[in-house]
Amino acid sequence: MIKMPEIYVGVKFHTIFLKKEAHKGKLNKKLIEIGEKIAEHKLNGDMGWGNISYRKENGFVINATKESIGKLNGKKLVFVKSADWKKKSVKVIGLKEPSSECFMHAAAYELRKDINVVLHLHDDLVLKHSKELRVKETKVEKPYGTIELAKEIKKVLGKENCIAIKNHGILALGKNSDKAFELALKMHKKAEYL
Repeated sequence: MIKMPEIYVGVKFHTIFLKKEAHKGKLNKKLIEIGEKIAEHKLNGDMGWGNISYRKENGFVINATKESIGKLNGKKLVFVKSADWKKKSVKVIGLKEPSSECFMHAAAYELRKDINVVLHLHDDLVLKHSKELRVKETKVEKPYGTIELAKEIKKVLGKENCIAIKNHGILALGKNSDKAFELALKMHKKAEYL
């Protein structure tokens, strides 16, 4: 079982709502479908939590905080227009606050211009077997939802499309949602045989 560093208490940044309305994006349906596939294949363990996003011009769309990625709809997706690292704030369009791991996704998109989808899953098997799978892992455990955790991820991400987050979960990245999902599924299937 993944050892979570602390009990969930909500987001650890300030959310500034530019508009409090459901975000309508042409890729929302695809993200919702990928969330359902993740749940179907149990790539998120028994938790149901995790967060998934896609890059959009001038930002990214991510699931809202405290929402199961297997049960998303348009009202549970949030467009993050900007993430201010110094002020620990995000500007959004949506009905709810974005995922607590918003800065983790922002870090991946800033570092990797070649990827358009980020899946953050709590896959116990891949995390347990990260060394055997040759998946790079963050060196230091940091609390969820913090800029410090996002910075740890930036240290190891480089050109990797899958990394482990120490005692927390994994990131699977792709040019599109299918590629990111296929990578997460492939890593999970390999871990099942170890």
